[in-house]
Amino acid sequence: MAEEKGNEMAATEDVRPLYDLTNRLSPFLDLHMMFLLIQYLQDKDFYNQKDLTLVTLDFLRVTNMFDYTLEVLKSLDPSEVDPNE
Repeated sequence: MAEEKGNEMAATEDVRPLYDLTNRLSPFLDLHMMFLLIQYLQDKDFYNQKDLTLVTLDFLRVTNMFDYTLEVLKSLDPSEVDPNE
């Protein structure tokens, strides 16, 4: 009976993030390569989309990728983006 509950829990729980190596690889990658990796994680729905978008914005703060920053901000909330800023 206990095994049945464990099997049900394992079947409903997503184990993909347990095998995700992004956390271990990221210190060795260039910041611009991290954008590709985050985009891949967004496409695969491993993590919450809003959390990944916020991480992308954190990385963009130290780059000069202004156009991409505006694009990411628009994806969060299009009404709050002022392109003149």
